Amino acid sequence: MISPNHSFTSDPAAYIKINYDYVMSFADSRVSEWPLTDSPVIPVIYMLAYFIIVLVGPKIMANRKPILLGHWLTGYNFLLVGLSSYMTYEFFMSAYLAGYNLACQPVDYSTHCYASLIFSNCLLTLLTY
Repeated sequence: MISPNHSFTSDPAAYIKINYDYVMSFADSRVSEWPLTDSPVIPVIYMLAYFIIVLVGPKIMANRKPILLGHWLTGYNFLLVGLSSYMTYEFFMSAYLAGYNLACQPVDYSTHCYASLIFSNCLLTLLTY
């Protein structure tokens, strides 16, 4: 990974770059062009923005009237139920057509269309949470 004579204190930027390249060498090439998967920078920015909103938001809204979102939330919930139903259907149909054993199946690292479909469905599932 890193030569013994290369340390964080001698050149921190180079040390971080070498470690970053080392970790990214293990990345799955199938997702290199997908959103939020090619680099850890964007997810970290989203995480920091979330923490700022969670910490600062209640202070900003302390003396304001709440926003009524009842109808919007009902529509959003119906949208998520429909999306979850679609993802479940896609997952089971892809697994059935590919001949997967749902009890025990090794990881498929191929670029076969069914493997890619199941893999993209897993990413979509993660993004909805």
